[in-house]
This record gives sequence, C-alpha cells and structure tokens, in this order.
Amino acid sequence: MNGLAQATPPGEIVGKLGVIPLGTGNDFADMVGCARSIEAAARVIAAGKTRRIDLGHARIHDGTEVVERYFDNNVGIGFEAWVTLESYKIKWLSGTFLYIVAALRAIRSYQSRLMMLDWESGNGESGRYAEKILLVSIGNSRRTGGGFYLTPQAQMDDGLLDVVFAHALPQWRILSLLPKALFGKHIGDPAVTMLRCRRLNLACSAGTPVHLDGEVVAPNATSVAIELQPGRLEVIV
Repeated sequence: MNGLAQATPPGEIVGKLGVIPLGTGNDFADMVGCARSIEAAARVIAAGKTRRIDLGHARIHDGTEVVERYFDNNVGIGFEAWVTLESYKIKWLSGTFLYIVAALRAIRSYQSRLMMLDWESGNGESGRYAEKILLVSIGNSRRTGGGFYLTPQAQMDDGLLDVVFAHALPQWRILSLLPKALFGKHIGDPAVTMLRCRRLNLACSAGTPVHLDGEVVAPNATSVAIELQPGRLEVIV
C-alpha cells in the first residue's frame, strides 16, 4: 500500500489495492471485508469490485531521522507499539493470543511517557492535552492487534480518525483494562479519553515507539504528525 501511495501523484486516488490475508492479525483485511481464505480472496481480486476508504499519512521524527509513511488501519504510539515489539519475540503463537501474551509481557517493562497532543476535530475546533500517557491509538478501523477493539466506533470512510488515549496507570489497572479492550468496553473508563479528528500532532519523550499497521517504523520517536486523506484509497473487496 505504501508503494502504491508513494507512486501516486498528490490528490489522485491510490490503488487499486488487492488484499490476501497472510498477516499475523489480519485486522485490516477483516475490517475492510476481505475474505479470509486465500482462494476466496483471489476470486475477489479477479472480480475487481472496489470500495473507497480513507488513507492516513504519518510524519515521524525518530532521533535524527524523519520517517514518512501511509497507513490504512491504525497507528499505535507508546504501549501499543511496545506490545508490537514484544510480539516480534514470540514465534509460537499468532492472532489474538499472540498479542495478549505480548501485552502481558509489555506491562512489566513499559513506562508511560510524557506526551503533548494537539488536534483538529471534524468541525475545525482545536484541542490540546499534555500529561504522562500510557498509549495513543489512532484508528481508521475499529480493530488492531488481532482482536483489540481500541477504537470500536471507527469507520474507514467517514473522513475522520478515531483517537483513544489512556493516562498513565499502575500495572493492575492496565490488567483490568486489557480484557475490556478486546470488546471495546474500555470506552467510558475514567482513565480513557476518546476523540475524533482530521489531524493530530504529538510531541513525546525520547524513546517512544510508534507502529503503523502492525510494523514498528520508529522505536525512538520524539514527534508524530498525522493527517487523514478522505476517500483516497481504493481497495478491491
């Protein structure tokens, strides 16, 4: 998808993107409506029916390097990306169980980072928040991590990003939130804030990891700028 987006002139539609679900969690494939079996996915691609969804773009400062990448499913900053790093070390599991075990390992080692968030909502209003934060999850779809509904109300074609962030918490509180996140029931918890926006800028303590669509692209980020490009990605479904 990044190759398609980088090769497409600004303002033009990116695609067509065909999906064969061979990933660890297959969150994007499931949320966009792709068939799970390889044979069925191939038949869908051959048929060529498409839908247009929103496309995200991230610009990340990681030490002396600037990383620019597109995403179609979600971005995780802080604890969520730390879980992804832990998942790379586990070779004997896949899917939801892999990320549950990785999350349990991450709880023992991750420390919340100081972050400052600045965003523009769908109606053009600005917001700001600065505090120690456990994680920031930015969803174009409802699901990440093979089964965690961190942004359970997100829609891929509404022109908005759903953002959830959790404040710094002791380990026992993280453990209590973890099963709720599997079903999107963490929304409404006093430690969790939910918002919708068109763009989000984030400054964070050095050493904050960032993943895009399940790939950690910046292990030591200090700032992240995210914007949404409504309806720009054409996916074969």
